[in-house]
Amino acid sequence: LYKNGTNIRYGEGVSGVLDMRSKNTLSAQTEAGLGFNLINGNGFLDLPISGKASIQVAARKSINHLWESPVYKNYTKRIFQDSEITNVENSQNNIAINTDEDFSFYDVGTKLLWEVSEKDRLHINFLTIDNSLDFTETLETTSQSKTSKLDQRSLLGGISWHRSWIDRMETTVLGYGTYYLLDAINRDIFTTQEQKQQNEVLETGVKLDAALKLSEKLKLQTGYQFSEIGIANTQDINLPRFRDYEKDVLRTHVVFAGLNYLSKNQKTFVAGGLRGSYFTKFDDILIEPRLSLHQKFANGFAVELLGEYKSQSTTQRIDFESDFLGIEKRRWVLADGENTPVIKSKQVSAGLVYNKRGLFINAEGFYKIVEDINIANQGLQNQFRFSRATGNYTVRGGEFVINQKTAYVSLWASYRYSKNDYGFKSLMPSTFPNNLDIQHSATVAGSYSWQALKIALGLNWHSGKPYTVPLKNAETTTEGGITTIQYDVPNSERLPNYFRTDFSAEYLWKLSPTIDAKINFALLNLLNTENTLNIRYALIGDENNQVSVNKIEEISLGITPNFSFQVLF
Repeated sequence: LYKNGTNIRYGEGVSGVLDMRSKNTLSAQTEAGLGFNLINGNGFLDLPISGKASIQVAARKSINHLWESPVYKNYTKRIFQDSEITNVENSQNNIAINTDEDFSFYDVGTKLLWEVSEKDRLHINFLTIDNSLDFTETLETTSQSKTSKLDQRSLLGGISWHRSWIDRMETTVLGYGTYYLLDAINRDIFTTQEQKQQNEVLETGVKLDAALKLSEKLKLQTGYQFSEIGIANTQDINLPRFRDYEKDVLRTHVVFAGLNYLSKNQKTFVAGGLRGSYFTKFDDILIEPRLSLHQKFANGFAVELLGEYKSQSTTQRIDFESDFLGIEKRRWVLADGENTPVIKSKQVSAGLVYNKRGLFINAEGFYKIVEDINIANQGLQNQFRFSRATGNYTVRGGEFVINQKTAYVSLWASYRYSKNDYGFKSLMPSTFPNNLDIQHSATVAGSYSWQALKIALGLNWHSGKPYTVPLKNAETTTEGGITTIQYDVPNSERLPNYFRTDFSAEYLWKLSPTIDAKINFALLNLLNTENTLNIRYALIGDENNQVSVNKIEEISLGITPNFSFQVLF
């Protein structure tokens, strides 16, 4: 996990980086597992093909088409709790409407590992993910029904070749392709209108990494990356006839180089380098320096200094609950150098670390600014909802973490303070709290392990996120026969504080020398605390065509148990 000081080989993103990898070593014997929980069934297989090759396969499939478990019903209720309100907003004369949602998903991943020679390794990866939602509305008076659909699919594939040329040098070449499709159709229950939307993302690329050990203390890291991203957005309405199709393509060349230094006594580690990106479409070059410094002192103390510049050429356009299908969805858009610029970030952090005899303490301060963001992609639900202003947001604060480990027990606690503000010069006011401005957050948790049993309990608390309320005594205004909501100062109110307690337990049961059974039980929101996640406002009309403002609250999941059982071979 890189929160700051990210390795120079990683780009295309202004947030942190989570480097997740599946197993990269050959298996000497077959390993497999089959299991289920109250949401899906799953399985995996790690099969040696020969002494130099093995294949890994893993898959999941939702089980709600067989049985809608209480967990599935809880999640469905949470996700679609706004649907009835949305239908009232869009209905004519408040005619009663029944709704039904049918959701399913599956994913399959495979990986082939082949040791071609003592110096060469070949890996081939493939992953597919599919999510499908059917959303049916039925008029109670006539039993007329129409079904809208929302499908989301992803395909990913890649092939990599790793070679150790000499004792001090190794290279990796990766060729990859990814495809993403969001396909939606909304059928109006009162008319014959159909609205279709598609969002397609196709990315192909090549990455070359090289590492050269210059000495026992110094290592050179360098590489080249090329990517081509194409994003297409389609909107098609049959009545009145309208069709809009946009496609953008961006090609990016990246070179990077850096040095890693580790002192002989392993107390000093410094990683620094530069990453340069060239965007051919708008002939722009970005230089991104990265730095990570870790210095150990006596008695378990150490200091850290991290800094980085990063950039991102893709972002998401948000369609809210009342816009489409009664749910929120997000569509990818590509930077064009004008209305949607490349997003850039700068951040620095410094911290003090103590790590000795099972006790870990970390205290750090941080500052981050993200520039050239488009407010349309920030999910605002107030007077700036349809604005296209470009600006920035700034985050500064501090974090404290403590963790104590023994042979059987692990206890940890954390506290974070941060202040996150938008800055848009063309808006009034030009500065106001970010949608994600959670100023105080704390976590306390513990786990206990004894033989085959593991249990854990965690408490999560944070202060409320900001939201915007309508103007008091002047909630609406009407111009040209169109009524709109008049909002107060943006993000000037706060949601109630959030609190949740979770519990989990795991037991590993040895059925035979080669077969194990793993049983897991979890309780999300153990105390059944009702947390308000979001508040928004919408117009609603009554039978006399009088329009008023309706307050809509999004509530968190209540107590939600889950159970899983897995057999491991």
